[in-house]
Amino acid sequence: MKPCDRMPEVSLYHDDEMPGDGRAAFEAHLASCPACARELEALRALSRRLGALERPQVSPALLERFHRATGAVREGVVLRTAEWLAAAAAAILVAACAWLWQTDARAAAQTAIPDAWELTAMGIRQDAAVSESHQLAQWMVAGLTVEDSND
Repeated sequence: MKPCDRMPEVSLYHDDEMPGDGRAAFEAHLASCPACARELEALRALSRRLGALERPQVSPALLERFHRATGAVREGVVLRTAEWLAAAAAAILVAACAWLWQTDARAAAQTAIPDAWELTAMGIRQDAAVSESHQLAQWMVAGLTVEDSND
């Protein structure tokens, strides 16, 4: 037999969770749908069996122990969540620092000493703008060039 599309509504009807106008329409559907009627009867039989069972009595000491354990579980969940958030924040901090360090390194690499014609165009004295190590390198290159041209 093909299952009915309205089968999920059977438990709503059984548990009295269906709105009043929908309840009357579903009762009409139950009269014409044997699958839903069987499902409703099965739920009612299960409810009767469960209702007939004796409910165990819980001692006050066990109940108190249960409540303490529940509080400890909640605290554990809060602590695990806090640890996870702290780890996520640390990872974000490390990633941001690495990105900033890399960006700073790129900016430093892009900041080169201007050529002589740029310094002249800006009206800056060339020897004042060029660092000592750069000046030394220029002298070495000039000296090597002079020696090579003499050979």
